[in-house]
Amino acid sequence: MAYRKGHVAVAELLRLKGDDAQSGPCGILQGMLDGLRDHLAMDVAYLAEFRGDRRVFRFVSRSAAAPEIAVGESVSLSDSVCFQVVEGRLPELIRDAAEVPSIGDLTLVEKYGIGAHLCVPVTLGDGTLFGAMGCFSTRPDRSINRRNLEVLRMGARLAADLIERKRKSEAHHEALCARISSTIERGAFNVVYQPIFSISEGRAIGVEALTRFPDAGTRPPSAWFDEADEVGCTVELELATIRRAVEGLALLPEDVYLSVNVSLETLLSGKLLEVLQDTDKNRIVIELTEHEAVEDYEALKAALETLGKRARLAIDDVGAGYSSMRHILDLGPDFIKLDISIVRDLHRQPSRSAFVRAMVEFAKVANSSIVAEGVENQEELDELAKLDAANAQGYHLCRPLPLAQILPCLAGKEQSSSEVSGRRYG
Repeated sequence: MAYRKGHVAVAELLRLKGDDAQSGPCGILQGMLDGLRDHLAMDVAYLAEFRGDRRVFRFVSRSAAAPEIAVGESVSLSDSVCFQVVEGRLPELIRDAAEVPSIGDLTLVEKYGIGAHLCVPVTLGDGTLFGAMGCFSTRPDRSINRRNLEVLRMGARLAADLIERKRKSEAHHEALCARISSTIERGAFNVVYQPIFSISEGRAIGVEALTRFPDAGTRPPSAWFDEADEVGCTVELELATIRRAVEGLALLPEDVYLSVNVSLETLLSGKLLEVLQDTDKNRIVIELTEHEAVEDYEALKAALETLGKRARLAIDDVGAGYSSMRHILDLGPDFIKLDISIVRDLHRQPSRSAFVRAMVEFAKVANSSIVAEGVENQEELDELAKLDAANAQGYHLCRPLPLAQILPCLAGKEQSSSEVSGRRYG
């Protein structure tokens, strides 16, 4: 686009491809400079920051024939053309640098071969001067005009908005990192345990460890793990919570296992083995959620094989619709945990009942054991018993509770399935 008539929409200037649009403010800024340079038929377009007594190029767009200019390149403000423009010592619009006597004092004019130059300040919302946005050609150009300068001003306003957005994002990222790191260091979280019952035997065979954070009354625990994932702290947070959960293993009855939730990232990190190095395989179950995307099943299998002597495997959230059944088919889990969305109103939904029946039969062939999650009423539990589902957990049986409150239930005598169906534990 080499015309210069009139105004042009910002969206047109951006000329963003799909991957650029997804790269955030930096991708947008680079795309905008590319568009401005083409639109104004210049050799170079740039966004510069005034930092201390230096001018620093933060983004540069250049044609193949343009002089070499590197991002990060800096000079003193006294030698900077764009700083002189912002200071009012040089005009914002220069059609021919040779006609501006004072510009000859700047060594960069000769270094870059500046012939024509456009430049405007970039001012943030609070009035702070960030730097300048400009473009230049290596030859004089008498066709550039005030309308072109307005296009550049429009780009500078968008750049200021994007810079502020980026800074807010970075501040948010730093605050999240600090909060999560502090929570881990202080151990400012608790672990509760929800029993998993054998429907036929009428007793607890395991417990699932669940993390509770200080703001549990206003935010779900998943929000903490989502934020940890956002700032790259998933492994650290999960290992800290798993380590706390495993501390309770010694107090559990020997025939009751401990189930912990593990993300694919933590599993592949290889760091989980250290936390589980002293555990018995029959006492620990790793719950891997079904909707975790797996790009390399061989790497996952290798990680699970390493943990094979320390833990068994459960696939969580089965039937939630997030992904295919490949987790189950390729990994051969010891437990298949049916999602609450399948169990809810099971006795009223023939299609859900048929799905559970099919999974029960599959589990028998695959040498796995079914755990139905989210059992919230007696009718659902009765239907699971009819379908020969092996195990169940949910509020109808027992809510997640601190270990001290769960232990009496776990140490109770075995009961028949009818007694399990008729009693709300905890």
